[in-house]
Amino acid sequence: MKALYGIAIRGNGTNEPIEILESLGGVNERQYKDTFNFLYINEDTHVIAYAIQQYEIPLPIVKIMTCEDFNKLYPYRIGETVFVNGVKERIVNMDFHVTELPYKVTQGKGEHWVPISSIEKYAETQPLKTRTLEVTLETAKEWYKNGGELKTLALTMFSEQELISLPKTWKEYWETHYAGEVIWEMPFKDTETAEAFDAFRRLMLLRDCYCDGWDANWNDDSIKYILYFSNEVSYVDKTYCERRPLSFPTEELAKEFLKNFEQLMIAAKRFL
Repeated sequence: MKALYGIAIRGNGTNEPIEILESLGGVNERQYKDTFNFLYINEDTHVIAYAIQQYEIPLPIVKIMTCEDFNKLYPYRIGETVFVNGVKERIVNMDFHVTELPYKVTQGKGEHWVPISSIEKYAETQPLKTRTLEVTLETAKEWYKNGGELKTLALTMFSEQELISLPKTWKEYWETHYAGEVIWEMPFKDTETAEAFDAFRRLMLLRDCYCDGWDANWNDDSIKYILYFSNEVSYVDKTYCERRPLSFPTEELAKEFLKNFEQLMIAAKRFL
């Protein structure tokens, strides 16, 4: 009786030596496990056998190794798919006599022996190489305006509020969007209603500024975020079809608007 491949694995009290020998074609017929004995594969039967003492291992033995030694010298297993010099191949055999060329792999319809240095672990999806990119807020704002993938990338680095440069007051909005004085004609005779309507008009202009061209489509099933009053308390809520004047594409945008213009909303409450 000879040891297959001429190797034996020193037991370490775990099942790892058995798993190594099974990966080489050994059959654990006697259900050995967690042993400290020397283990090897019977060359004739491929059954895993053991020896209590090293001298009991049948000759010729090329190597007696611990699990750590084996995994360090032979990190790949028979049947494993690997990259050999960048080409996808499969390991079909191992040779423990020749350490320079220990693995036989398939290449097309042929087979050849290769060194470990030419082998890389195979993965269905190879890890992507990454780079760190430093982007200023001004550059990110340009990307956001351009739309598409650049807009998506900009949003991974900055919040939408930072990228849009949203006004936080009516004065700030007026100074950046209008030049000169505009006189509005109010369709109401009483002052209270006229002031409420003026606040509502301002809110709608501000909402359009915040939404940057977005307008709610109340005929589809997309989520919209709305602002409204209930029992004198203002709320942010999401809806599919409940139409409200102050509607936004994101919850973050709606909350920012409420934070900045809640007093204006109170003034225009009768129109909301």
